[in-house]
Amino acid sequence: MRIIPYRFRRSYYRTLYRLRSRPKTTLGIALGMPVLFYLFFIAAPFSFPVGAYVNIPSGSSLSQSAAILEEKGIIRSTELFKVLVYFFGHEGHEVSGEYYFPEKSSIFKVATRLGSGDFLVEPT
Repeated sequence: MRIIPYRFRRSYYRTLYRLRSRPKTTLGIALGMPVLFYLFFIAAPFSFPVGAYVNIPSGSSLSQSAAILEEKGIIRSTELFKVLVYFFGHEGHEVSGEYYFPEKSSIFKVATRLGSGDFLVEPT
């Protein structure tokens, strides 16, 4: 059994009782929050510009690149984008150039492409 200070026991057990007495509400919240998080932060924006070219200038920082991608409608959250680039180990390795987006891409795919320099543009 967990040791809980006396002043918190009452509210703790009250909260547990409420969660157990409303299983449909608890289940709805437990399933709904990840879905909403995915739709609003991870999935491609609804106004994603399919077939767009985005130019990342040479010498631009990660924050500047994220701001350009947000301005063009490729990503929704610059902060989440920067966290993912750091998570994938591409910080400081962002490749400048012109990126082509032929289809909607999630923020994971965009972060990976920017870090690896996958332009999806055929050389002429």
